Amino acid sequence: MRFDRDQWLRQSLTLLITHGPDVLKVDPLCRKLGVTKGSFYHHFPSREVFVGELLKHWQQVHTQALIDALDGIDDPYLRSHALSKLVNAQNKEQELAMRGWALRDNEVAQFVSRVDGQRIECIEHILAAMTGQQDNAGLQARLIYSQWLGSVQLADHISDQQQASIESLLRTALVPS
Repeated sequence: MRFDRDQWLRQSLTLLITHGPDVLKVDPLCRKLGVTKGSFYHHFPSREVFVGELLKHWQQVHTQALIDALDGIDDPYLRSHALSKLVNAQNKEQELAMRGWALRDNEVAQFVSRVDGQRIECIEHILAAMTGQQDNAGLQARLIYSQWLGSVQLADHISDQQQASIESLLRTALVPS
């Protein structure tokens, strides 16, 4: 089987979910994917480069692509609803796996922290545009993001409908009409 660089990254994220971060070492990764180490080193000169590319890929797919999808939406209320839909359609297992890896690896933890900052900043800009007030937007964004992270952790106890209701309740409390 031949993998291009993008397939390596996508498959590796899938394996992270099912087998944890130890599978992301060269030998176990190649065994699980049924490919040679030569294939790995054809695409990535080292494991360190691979990990960096994998983190960037995760950030691109699970954060930047969502932010980019909002670019054509001028109305902040519509942006907020669109962001909620996009975020809730994401793979929560991927988020949990990445955060689990971050608990074991400082480099990953620092990267995840930067992604958290990027996500919070996006929410903050939307809230500031909705309310016309920058003062509380940062705290409100952190509250919303914290709630979402909690819902990811409690995915077995919060249905999609309940999550939508929680988001609506938060939106009403934070941005009264």
